[in-house]
Amino acid sequence: MLVHFGAGVKVASVAAGDHHCLAVTSAGDVHAWGSNSCGQAGTGGSSSPAAPTNQPACVAGPSSGSSALVAREPMAAVAAGAYHSAALSRSGWLVTWGCGLLGQTGQGSTSNSLQPTPVAALGGVPLDSLACGASHTVVAGAGAVYAMGWAAALGSACNRLTPELLEDAALADEHVVKVRGPVRSRAPLPPGGVLRLVQCPWSRSPMQVACGSRHTIMLAASGAVLGCGWNGYRQLGRGDSEQAAVGRLSLPAGCVAKDVHAGSWWTLVAV
Repeated sequence: MLVHFGAGVKVASVAAGDHHCLAVTSAGDVHAWGSNSCGQAGTGGSSSPAAPTNQPACVAGPSSGSSALVAREPMAAVAAGAYHSAALSRSGWLVTWGCGLLGQTGQGSTSNSLQPTPVAALGGVPLDSLACGASHTVVAGAGAVYAMGWAAALGSACNRLTPELLEDAALADEHVVKVRGPVRSRAPLPPGGVLRLVQCPWSRSPMQVACGSRHTIMLAASGAVLGCGWNGYRQLGRGDSEQAAVGRLSLPAGCVAKDVHAGSWWTLVAV
């Protein structure tokens, strides 16, 4: 089915959640359609699954008329979780909306955000990349990765809604400059949430990050691959199925990773 956005509108990129879709145009407007049960369509309210947003609605960007100044800035990227949405402005602000049950919108509570809302905790941090897992959101900028949402996706033992620095020896020699890969899941959502900061020194090598449903994979410029989070299907590539904090994946001898991708329950490493 062809989706119409209006005469002269050019779509730059798209993202899809479990039951909703997002598109960002070349002008920086974000359009959303589909289920709005948790506010993930960002139209200012919520609806039952039987009453979705049937046509693309401009919810962020210069043409949106949003009450939030940052949400009216031109947007550069969009990503969709299972029941939440995120956009990154061209000036580096993160804007989120939808389900906040696990803190995946980064708004400091477990409440749903019914319209695009700037993440105040990251104000002033120049962000340049964005990805969403089922119930977590990851952005990169200023030599760091910032992740919010389900603690299980970060290998944490506890859920928290306040920013927290994740310090791990496995990340000591790396920093992150790029994030990619929205992925969805219909997995049940546990109570609680976390807003977690993964920060690394500027002087280290760059890294890419991909989000699975409940896990996170990181690729360093050195070719090392690191991962954390839920590992029930062995998607962390460590030879076991235990949930884990940040650690290195075991690659075959002589293999240097060049790219990483993550599906809901799997990881792909290109060498």
